[in-house]
Amino acid sequence: MNKIDLTKRGLPADAPPAEVYKKLFQPQFTKILKQHSVPHKEWQELFYDVYNYMLWYEDGVQNLSVIMFEQLNRNTVETVTAAREAIVLEQDDELFLRKYVATWTEYFIISQHAHLPFLSVDNGLLEIKEYADAAKADDIHPIRRMLMTVWNEVVLTPIASRLLQITAKMLVLERDQGLTFGNLITGVRDSFYHVTPQRDFFVQHYESVYISTLEHYYTKATADQFANGSVIDYARWAEITFRDEQIRAKKYLVPSVKFTDPMKRMNERLVEIVLKETRILDALTCTAFQLIEEHRSEPLGVIYRLMDRIPATGLEPLVSAVQAHIIRKGKDDMVESAEIVAVDPEKYVEKLLNLYNSFLILIKDAFGDDHRFTSVRDLGFQEVVNDTTVFSLQLRGRFAAGLESRCPDMLASFCDSLLRKTNISRRLSSEEISERLKRTLQILKYVTNKDVFIMSYQITLARRLILGLTVDMEIEEEMCKWLQNLGMPAEVINRMVRMFGDIRVSEDLSRRWTDYVESKRLMSPLGDVDPKVLNVCSWSRPGDMRTSCTISPDIEEFLSEFERWYAGSFQGRKLALAGSSCTFVLEFTSAVGRYDLEVTMFQAAVLRAFRDHNRGKLTFEALQTALAIPDFELRKTLWGLCTIAKCGNRLMGYAPAVSNPKEFDQGTRFWINMQFAPVARGKPQKRGRINLIGKLQIGGDRLLGEEDTDGISALRELRIQEAVTKVMKTRKKATMTEIHTETIELLKNLFMPNKKMLKEQIEFLIDKEYLTRDERDLNVFHYVA
Repeated sequence: MNKIDLTKRGLPADAPPAEVYKKLFQPQFTKILKQHSVPHKEWQELFYDVYNYMLWYEDGVQNLSVIMFEQLNRNTVETVTAAREAIVLEQDDELFLRKYVATWTEYFIISQHAHLPFLSVDNGLLEIKEYADAAKADDIHPIRRMLMTVWNEVVLTPIASRLLQITAKMLVLERDQGLTFGNLITGVRDSFYHVTPQRDFFVQHYESVYISTLEHYYTKATADQFANGSVIDYARWAEITFRDEQIRAKKYLVPSVKFTDPMKRMNERLVEIVLKETRILDALTCTAFQLIEEHRSEPLGVIYRLMDRIPATGLEPLVSAVQAHIIRKGKDDMVESAEIVAVDPEKYVEKLLNLYNSFLILIKDAFGDDHRFTSVRDLGFQEVVNDTTVFSLQLRGRFAAGLESRCPDMLASFCDSLLRKTNISRRLSSEEISERLKRTLQILKYVTNKDVFIMSYQITLARRLILGLTVDMEIEEEMCKWLQNLGMPAEVINRMVRMFGDIRVSEDLSRRWTDYVESKRLMSPLGDVDPKVLNVCSWSRPGDMRTSCTISPDIEEFLSEFERWYAGSFQGRKLALAGSSCTFVLEFTSAVGRYDLEVTMFQAAVLRAFRDHNRGKLTFEALQTALAIPDFELRKTLWGLCTIAKCGNRLMGYAPAVSNPKEFDQGTRFWINMQFAPVARGKPQKRGRINLIGKLQIGGDRLLGEEDTDGISALRELRIQEAVTKVMKTRKKATMTEIHTETIELLKNLFMPNKKMLKEQIEFLIDKEYLTRDERDLNVFHYVA
């Protein structure tokens, strides 16, 4: 590239840079600033001449860059000064503002291109530290920054006050009358933002006027709205105000997505004006409390969204009020319906589900499932579910924790009524049963003593499987999977799965036995028998070998024949009769008619004893001697036969009167009610089939008894021992607090162990030499391998 020949351009060869600028570069640069037409050829020549001159200048590019920069600055000041004079001539405010915005917009666009031919000058300036540091601050080249600075000093600063006054008036008109001055206001905003990299300039001038105008307007508007309408109307107006001001601020206040601080400050100030005044905040809070009680989601949602704008503590009163409402509403509803829900699992679960759904809808519709409210919803509903006001369960044992909610037992009973052939399940399809079970498990998630549920559920499951009362085996197996997903212990789930397997094997075994009986033409006085061979490990409750009794010769003969047949097919397996799981259908004839009675083995033994004694009166001592039934089982069996009223009648009577089976003494007399007859439509029936099984040990439509609560307490002791051992085996060394925390984490899906229980079990493990105390710190424990 050849050096510019200044002599051919009408300049002496040694012309100073200032003179060269005036001759060669100023005409085109002035045209650009004034938006005059610059031919394409001249535009290209300007790039070439500036670059060539800077390239061949012999006294240093940095010095030349400074000189050129000064000339460009002087040239810009002259041009911009003329523009300012044209602007200030306008007397009308709107015309003045329009003239300013139009001139600024044109100038800003020009500033993005005017510096391009002088990039070599920019590059020279960037080698000077002063200019380089300034360029790093806002990432704009020196010449373009100079164009903005000149506009600020020459045009904007002198007329800033008038510009801002006019802008403030327009903002008020827009809020009052809905007029729009979009481009005019945004033009003023952009000029304050771009003329300097120092954001304080924008904040102290434009933003301060914007927020001051907002304060003045809404201080008056807030007072008027609050005084002339209801609190709910005020809340709706406030929400619309926030929405409108948010939109307005995005349009007029925020100049860049990288600079959103003005929006935050505007919101904070608007919150202080519209919401934070004490009388307004108190009124909104009180109204919200009332709306929560009335479950009015729409206006409550408006107040929630408003109070959520108050930082830190804005929602605390609402959160506390929602939790208190859930607890109070839930407990009050339960107390009001106590007589029904305390004895009817279906009504109880229905009541809980209705409460839960109402709270669910309230939190969703009013608070948009905000995690702060869903958390207190769960905490509040958990307290309702585990409340002991209406009914409770007293666990017994050395480490019993006192009263607990009977909710898990009621849930298990309700699940049984859905899965068993009952009036409830008969009117429902399989899909409806599954849906109800899933909804019931939603409540189970809030139960703290889930171990009570799982024990009761296992008992009812055994009853359904043994008696063939299951509505749908697929749903039963699905239920096990759902329980597993809720965190129930794997060994319990596996035991129930093995129960299903035993039943399938027993069905096949029963068919084979029937074929054998038919092939041998065996005749049994027992009639049709459906034997079930069950694994004692899976059926611990129904197969409890503590319960036995004297059996009749007919039963002994059948058992002997069945054992011989079974031993021929399966080697090395020992069979034992599970008396508490056996059921019979007996033919009973009273003075009124003949009936088929479904009874347990113990009931059958008691009734047979009266038949053998010509249906006379027998004492408790005589029955105990003749039947060899364990005392507690005999008392339960007699109490059931004497107190269960089927179809308005009782099968047995007794004297003297007592209030519970524990009060039976050796001399208490029992007899058969020969006038027994089921009554239908007010008339005694001469025929019928009557189920007497339901209330006894194998039954599922009963609440947990004392032996069950003993078992729960004992099982909890074992669970705690297992959890502590697992924690210590992992840690090797831990404090009491660490053991307590991790044990709770392990057992939280079953029950919440208290410190007393935990300490007792730790002492037990120390006695058994699983753990030792630290000699120097008694609060520290070590695991013994």
